[in-house]
Amino acid sequence: MSESSILAGLFALIGVPLFITGAAMLARRIASITRGTLINAEVVRLETHRLPAAVKRAPQGRGSHSASTATPYVRYTTAHGQQITAKFDHQVTRKTWAKYPVGAHMPVRIDPARPSFAYDPAIASMYVFPGLLAFAGLLMTLIALGIVFGAPPAAAP
Repeated sequence: MSESSILAGLFALIGVPLFITGAAMLARRIASITRGTLINAEVVRLETHRLPAAVKRAPQGRGSHSASTATPYVRYTTAHGQQITAKFDHQVTRKTWAKYPVGAHMPVRIDPARPSFAYDPAIASMYVFPGLLAFAGLLMTLIALGIVFGAPPAAAP
């Protein structure tokens, strides 16, 4: 197995799942726009995710954990009067937590096919991350295909 085959395999191994994940996320968001509704919901909680401190000089010290991301949960009432608690389909960083204070009312997009998930209607939340993920995956997959099907190696003199 040549070095270029291994490199192409690595690019494809990373690129294909990235592309599929990004494309699926975009498809869900587009579906929530086409068949979903924009409603007013109340933020009921933030589920924090504790991750290991990234560097030795972190304020918490080595081996500790800090809450660096959170998943917002919102409650809304359907047209039939049913109250549903939905979780956002993405996590937010510590810097953007202020946008989701518990008890605040905010617009969210709900897809009737997936009522237990909420989407932030902001363009950045809806398209930027999934679009970049799909683009990076597509680019890596194209690089892998270019390595495999590209120009043959030069013949030795």
